[in-house]
Amino acid sequence: MSEDLFVPNPKWFKGGDHPADRWWLDSVVASFRGGWLASSVFGNRNSRRFCALVKFRNRWRSGKIRVCNLPDMIIFAPSEAEAGSVAMRKLDGIFVYLAPMTEFDSQADCDFVCAHELSHVALGHYLLPVEQRGLVEIEANAKAAEWRFPKRKKGRHVFQRLVQRPLNS
Repeated sequence: MSEDLFVPNPKWFKGGDHPADRWWLDSVVASFRGGWLASSVFGNRNSRRFCALVKFRNRWRSGKIRVCNLPDMIIFAPSEAEAGSVAMRKLDGIFVYLAPMTEFDSQADCDFVCAHELSHVALGHYLLPVEQRGLVEIEANAKAAEWRFPKRKKGRHVFQRLVQRPLNS
């Protein structure tokens, strides 16, 4: 078997009766099966985005964070190795984007980004007209903090600092 072939762990496809388990199957697993969640992310313990999604699910299941039922969503987390791709997929519903660049941040920063984006969904920000979405970032930050995901450090991503560093340094 090729080392490049990804075989996900069957335990990631199991759910339970908790709303967090239903969200996991209907959003995270469904995003993987639909090609939105890269195989280099899904089930990869080295992927910060996958670890952030697992942490969110586990905190929700344990009652450490209070989340009403989240609607089904597409979680788009492309591989950090891909420069781009083309696919024909139907896109309807709620779309959450987790940028590949977050793989270069600390796990805590990646956890916050994931919680911040999911808080937009929990708070119903996707229902607002585009012109009213500017003021929702503070509310999403507050919700992520309420869920005990520490706020991102100020400044640029680690990746941005590396790319923008002068060649002589």
